[in-house]
Amino acid sequence: ARARSESTGAGGDGLSPNARARLRLFGRNLRAARVLAELSQRELHERSGIAQSHISELERALTIPKLDTISDLADVLGV
Repeated sequence: ARARSESTGAGGDGLSPNARARLRLFGRNLRAARVLAELSQRELHERSGIAQSHISELERALTIPKLDTISDLADVLGV
């Protein structure tokens, strides 16, 4: 399984408040798309090859996704 992102850590991550807000929005939208597609995190992992733990971190805005991760998720979710 692949985990492709940069950890943001708790505080001291260098993100502006605007960037932090966009990261949270991405996580909420990822979860909404996954739920709409009726997929569990595990099923999304199986279809995308992205580690289930990484998907969880993305949904909780704990990591910054790389472009290829976003692309892989979008392909599977049809967005």
